[in-house]
Amino acid sequence: MNPFKSTLIKISIVVGMINLQSCIPILLLNYDSNPIVEHDEVKGVTRFKKTLFYYFSEERNSSFIKNEQQIFKEISPFQDQYNVYDYLHLDDRLNHIENTIYFIIDQQIYPIEINFQSTKNLSEIAKDEEDILLADSTKMSVITDYEIKNYAVISIHYQLEKEIITKISYAKDVKIRYYTPPEMITLKLSNHKIKTFKALAESVVSHKN
Repeated sequence: MNPFKSTLIKISIVVGMINLQSCIPILLLNYDSNPIVEHDEVKGVTRFKKTLFYYFSEERNSSFIKNEQQIFKEISPFQDQYNVYDYLHLDDRLNHIENTIYFIIDQQIYPIEINFQSTKNLSEIAKDEEDILLADSTKMSVITDYEIKNYAVISIHYQLEKEIITKISYAKDVKIRYYTPPEMITLKLSNHKIKTFKALAESVVSHKN
């Protein structure tokens, strides 16, 4: 074998291994179940925060686009509270969620009352661009087509009892059901999301001497 070619192969293998290793921490970071910790000296609470994203609903041809879910566990000398904020991105035809949502935990149904909701109608412009060659051989990008996408963001807030959090933490199957007349939206929690709820349930304040 050509020694120069052999050296190139060895270098390629080493570079490939370095690139693979550099990707591993990123993958672990994206799937980390550990929450962010905030110490609020004004309100006297320690706050554990985790954000989850949902991109698929179980219903076909649903108006659901995505959901950003922020979960807060607040620990104070008096009590532990779990506050959840959902930001549901939906087709702009839907602008309201019924005041009760449902956690379906291992086929058991738990109704949860919404404390607050608001709706914002937003727009995005999707553009198709194409490079053209000018007379002086320089390239210029021109817009060949565009589409205006309208959607609604429905923000809701609700609280979960510690009992519900515990049930989610040890469940095999968890779903959340929202009713947005005339549709319903069902989101399934992955194993990673269930582990995130468990990590929040097990989060405690560490006392330093």
